[in-house]
Amino acid sequence: MQKSKLLTSLLILFLLLVNINLQAEASRKVYYPANMENEYAILLSGGFNKLNNHARYWNDIGEAYLILKKYGYRDENIIVFYADGNYPNISNCHNWSEVKPQYSNVKIDYAATRDNIKFAVDNIQHSSRNSLFVFCTDHGMANGDLVLWNQFIS
Repeated sequence: MQKSKLLTSLLILFLLLVNINLQAEASRKVYYPANMENEYAILLSGGFNKLNNHARYWNDIGEAYLILKKYGYRDENIIVFYADGNYPNISNCHNWSEVKPQYSNVKIDYAATRDNIKFAVDNIQHSSRNSLFVFCTDHGMANGDLVLWNQFIS
């Protein structure tokens, strides 16, 4: 009888461990839309000016970019707007030396200005099959405006 209870307990424990492993494996699966050519993303950080632009904004953009790539987004469908259009440096970011090197391959498409955002959005192929993911990081205004490079946008 004792042996039977022990075997039953071990069997239950084994089944619980298998179930936990299966749940963990399922949570690691990533959903990829069937047609990634219809998935677009805008990554935006204005910073406003050198004194208000922080390395963490570029690091946020870089991390978002890597996550999108992991989910299958195509390079040409990820549009990056950053500060004055140049990588963080002494003239556009007060603590540029804190930029993480793993984001040095992220391509900046445009300076973060109203005109550039309008141009880029107008040139995304518009279709009911397309989706657009927008990620903004930097200062925001109390009224909800986004901060661009020396500009604001509602």
